[in-house]
Amino acid sequence: MIRGTQVGKLSVYADWKIPTNLVKLKLNGQNIIRSRPSEILHPFYKIGPLEQLLLNYAYANASLLGGKANFAILDKDSQKFIPKQLIMRSTPDLPEWVHTYSFHVCNNVFKDISSMITISRNDIKNQIRDSYITKETSANIETIETLMTKNTKMPKPFDPLNLVSLIDGVVMTTDGVYPEDIYTFVIQKHCNHLNNIVLSINAIMLHIETMKLDQFSVLEKLVSQLIYIMRPQIELFPEHEFKEALTKLGDLIQRMKMKFTNQMFKGSTHFQLLDLHTRMKNVMTAHEYLKKLIVVNNMLPEEQLLSEYITMLTECFHGDNISKMGYISDLSSVIESQMTSEMLHFTLPLCVDFSEIQRLLQIIIQKKETHNLINKVSLTAILKQVEISGDNDLTRGINITKVYNSLLEHKMLSKQYISIFVEHFARCGNFNMIANLIDSKNFSLVDTPELSEKIIINIKQDRDEDIPMYAKKGNLFLSQYILPVVDKIELSEELKKTLIDI
Repeated sequence: MIRGTQVGKLSVYADWKIPTNLVKLKLNGQNIIRSRPSEILHPFYKIGPLEQLLLNYAYANASLLGGKANFAILDKDSQKFIPKQLIMRSTPDLPEWVHTYSFHVCNNVFKDISSMITISRNDIKNQIRDSYITKETSANIETIETLMTKNTKMPKPFDPLNLVSLIDGVVMTTDGVYPEDIYTFVIQKHCNHLNNIVLSINAIMLHIETMKLDQFSVLEKLVSQLIYIMRPQIELFPEHEFKEALTKLGDLIQRMKMKFTNQMFKGSTHFQLLDLHTRMKNVMTAHEYLKKLIVVNNMLPEEQLLSEYITMLTECFHGDNISKMGYISDLSSVIESQMTSEMLHFTLPLCVDFSEIQRLLQIIIQKKETHNLINKVSLTAILKQVEISGDNDLTRGINITKVYNSLLEHKMLSKQYISIFVEHFARCGNFNMIANLIDSKNFSLVDTPELSEKIIINIKQDRDEDIPMYAKKGNLFLSQYILPVVDKIELSEELKKTLIDI
């Protein structure tokens, strides 16, 4: 039985609500602390089996990438990619979330692209068919040509009704000719000027309203023709003028979407739009068409266009790594299956945690076709990023050793790479590994005087900074590996004096 005094105490809390389980709060809630797996973007990172196991049995907060905010999510309000940090409370449903995220990444992000078709600019060129319309086949076609010629000399394009009425007249007086046939002729023969492009697009939209152009496939062919004609003209006109024509093209596409809600462009058209907007550095629109090409059409753009897309991201975002990650996230399968040198050098600076670098290295190593991506330049870039991602010299030394062992295990460790590893081991004070390389790989400091100088300078820095452990190992290395051959190494006078001081 509850006594009166107890009831009085409980009444103080009568308005309290049962606490909501924030971990399981739905998307429409106010305090989501775990994003849905499909919302979290990373172009090349996967949870490894060991990492997944450790996450499932975490006693405190569980995290990915060491808790660093290097995942991207799309902010629905600003439509911009923002950084996401994955530090999660250890709750009973954490293993389920980790499993769902891992499953999503493996099956939806990194897909098998062997069945996907690669499309190129040559494919587009081959599918363009010349117009069959001539003065002989179509009566009064010269009236349209006269209008288009005058239109190029006008400060602004003519009212589209002028072109619409002339096209309707030709169609009415010529058997077997339709509006789309005349538009194909006009686009191919007269759309070498922005005024004519704008006039043609405006007229097409009027013909859509009057139902004279009422087939999606017909309109798509006209859009394809327009893009094909517009692409070479980008550099011929001032950017602001070309953007006006591009805006008109966007209006036409939007009109088609509204009228044909269940229709979708073919891959070739999405490829052309991706190409056009990449050239114009319209990042959001280019990304939209890249995603449609891959997800909807099950196609991949040719390597040349991918290269231009990556260059666009580099130029537009500079140090904004999160935006770069977001806009390249649709290429995860391409990065994994068809890694190129350009992709490697684009993705490396995005790494803030060693597990990301390991993942890129795994992608390179897993296929013999990509082994050639490891060279002096790329290895130096990898080790430089390892140094940047490490919190201290001990961690850096361990991680550089892991890179070394990976290359050694897969027989990718060329003799010319030894000096690169020696230099980076010296920078983090791992003289044990340098000694191991000298002994096991017949590496000689005598043949690399510049490297010897760097090692001596690093030893001196460790001593000046009063780091006992590194100073002791450095002095031991100095006495066993440098002093015995110092007479054979060409050192500057200043460095010889430094050596005496050490």
